[in-house]
This record gives sequence, C-alpha cells and structure tokens, in this order.
Amino acid sequence: MLTQAQVDEFREVGFIVVKGLIPDDMREPLRASLEQVIAKVKANPAAYRTRYVGKEGSDIWGVGDVFQPDLFEQSFANYLGSDPLLDAIGSIL
Repeated sequence: MLTQAQVDEFREVGFIVVKGLIPDDMREPLRASLEQVIAKVKANPAAYRTRYVGKEGSDIWGVGDVFQPDLFEQSFANYLGSDPLLDAIGSIL
C-alpha cells in the first residue's frame, strides 16, 4: 500500500519510485528473464517492435509485445500479478 504522499506525488508528477516493490525472491528471476528477452531481441531485432536510445541505436530502451509466445517469460507474469504491485496500483486507482 502506498502512502498518501506517494499517491499525491504520482498524481502530480506522473510516476514514482517505490523502493522494495519487487520482492527479494522475484529479483533474480526477473533479471534472468530480462536478459533472455534482450538476447532474443538482439539476435533478431527486425522481428520485434523495439525502441532504442543512444547515438548508434544499440541500447534497447523498450520492446513491445513481451507477452507474445516467443518472448513470454513467466517471471514477468508472476510479478505483474504479485500482491505488492497490485496493492500499489490499487492505491493509485
């Protein structure tokens, strides 16, 4: 659950950083999944909707469709349905 100050900051600024929102036991699986997705996208960038930053466009900033079958990672789905994240979202809504 977010504090009222956090909710107010979100409404004023449009985003907040919530320390501890990712449970300790989910950090490593999420990190490993992220590395998997990055490797798949770098191996075949034309197959994905990607956004890049940097002069040479080599730093992946975002990838669309991360829930399509070949990019799906269970740890992402687990986190998006986790109580800490859903509680934070519920506070804002």
